[in-house]
Amino acid sequence: MASGVLSHLKNFLHPHYVFNFILSVSFFFLKVTQPFCYMLFDDCTMEMREWELLTFLGCIIVLKNRKQLHFVFLPVPTYSGPEYITYFRGPNLQEELEHERRVTWLIEFYAAWSPQCVSFAPTFAELSAKYTLDNLRFGKMDASRYTSTAQGFKIDTSSWTKQLPTLILFQNGKEIRRRPAITPQGKVISKFVFSEENIIKDFELNELYLQCKKNPLKKDKKSNANKQHKENGKQKSE
Repeated sequence: MASGVLSHLKNFLHPHYVFNFILSVSFFFLKVTQPFCYMLFDDCTMEMREWELLTFLGCIIVLKNRKQLHFVFLPVPTYSGPEYITYFRGPNLQEELEHERRVTWLIEFYAAWSPQCVSFAPTFAELSAKYTLDNLRFGKMDASRYTSTAQGFKIDTSSWTKQLPTLILFQNGKEIRRRPAITPQGKVISKFVFSEENIIKDFELNELYLQCKKNPLKKDKKSNANKQHKENGKQKSE
């Protein structure tokens, strides 16, 4: 648990977060710290009016100034490690679930505009790199783009939704578990924190991995024969 917290804290040592933190506290620091406050301001105290202006200014910066220079030259860090994720489009997901029922799928429904989905992306990628097998796979679908498909899985894709991201575990082509959990009417029962530890625990990934590893996919003889035929043909051509 402690190691997981430390790994998340290390992400905030990226120059993007460090520089934005400095920008955020610079006015307050200069306003109350001597001798800077006497050099730049009339006094070294913060008035209520100034607190109100700071709050309002913060809202404006977040909503309107997303393309400032420090966002261009020091963008939000992205995950650059390995990932084993299949990206589905529209009805392709349902077709895959029905076509190969021997494969267990952990599917993330996400939206590119959702900050929660963006922050969760590295965690899901790391999990795919750790747990992927021939019969245990990870996939993603853009719920904001393929809304009809997402709604078919009872996922609310509206701008005020509390269901993005959503993780669903499929076995034998059927849903076994999802987070956040919902009622039959589609309402979220309780908020779910999408940390690596919570996902491993709630979806029992360690046990699922061992189970799938003990029961690998059995390749049919026809596909093996075709593969051998192709290899022989390649060797002859060489």
